[in-house]
Amino acid sequence: MTSVPDSADPAVLRLRLEAAQRKLDLLSNKQARAEAMREIARLRWQLGEITEDELQRMEEFAAGFSYE
Repeated sequence: MTSVPDSADPAVLRLRLEAAQRKLDLLSNKQARAEAMREIARLRWQLGEITEDELQRMEEFAAGFSYE
């Protein structure tokens, strides 16, 4: 995935990240957990916490749990 980080307010991104992390704690379905992991990775990338390479690795890992 080669995109540009969202220009959203960091405070809003932090709230979304916290919600996604709580959601991940509650999910048991592998595919749903993979989607939550992708969302968390994208938010962390948008916040500058991880590099684009790390985001790509996380997305590839999560794709392994997709049944599509």
